[in-house]
Order: sequence, then structure tokens, then C-alpha cells
Amino acid sequence: FMKKVLFPAIKRAAVKVSIAYRRQHGLTHKITEIPVGSYVMVMQRNRANKLDPANEGPFLVTAITKGGSYALQDLEGQQLARHYTVSELHMISDVPLFQESSLEVDKIIGHRLNKLDDYEYRVRWKDNTEADSWESFANFDSPSIIRDYWQEHDRKKK
Repeated sequence: FMKKVLFPAIKRAAVKVSIAYRRQHGLTHKITEIPVGSYVMVMQRNRANKLDPANEGPFLVTAITKGGSYALQDLEGQQLARHYTVSELHMISDVPLFQESSLEVDKIIGHRLNKLDDYEYRVRWKDNTEADSWESFANFDSPSIIRDYWQEHDRKKK
């Protein structure tokens, strides 16, 4: 009785439920794939304040792991330490947009006002291949390094 009636009935019911679940999941979940070679931004989950950028990047997708996570590389060619899920990423382009090289800031060591009363920042570069230089706000990829500089500057004043 069990082999001929009960087990086949349970199997049919389980298959029906599985099909219904997959259909419903397909309607409510958007499955996206990001191709290798695309540029993405990584969502920032722990921002210090609302003025910090919501996304960090851009990064190049270099590989997709067996588990479906993404290996990323920064614009300087350094592989990121961890892999990211598709829900943590926003694809911005599958065409190389960033031909211009960029340097990584080690720290900001000073500031001044230019002729237009805008701040310029004296930057020490991480790779030390270039001497310190004065850069305007527009030349920074992220405002967080400038915010950190001002916080440290205010702390030293006290």
C-alpha cells in the first residue's frame, strides 16, 4: 500500500508545491547576473552619516565564484579582499569608461583657499611615485577622505 499509493501521492504533492513555489518566486524576485568585465558600484551598508556616498567604486568584475558571488578589482588593479553578492552591487557599465588613471590618496596634509575662495587640499599619494600636490574637491572620487581630514583638523585645534 505504501509503495504503490502513499509514496507516489506524496511525491506528486511535493512536486506540485515545488512548481508553485518556483513560479511565485520567479514573479516576486528579479534574478540579475552581472557579466565579467562589467563595472559596478558596491553599496555601503555602514555609512558614518547620510552625507557619505551610498555606493563605493567603481570596481571591475573579474570573476563569478561557484557560489554565485562576484570577485572585484579596483581601478588600480588590486583585487578586493572579499567577494560580493549580486544584491550588494549596482552595475553601471559593461563598457570600459575609466581610461584615465587615478591615484590613491594616502592622506591630506594641508589646505588653502584659492583665488575663487574654494578649498584646495595638499595630498600625499599612497604609492609615493608623485610628489605632494594641491587638488580641488572635484578631483576626489569620494568626499570621505576630506571629511576625515576636517575631523582630524578640528580635533587638533582643541
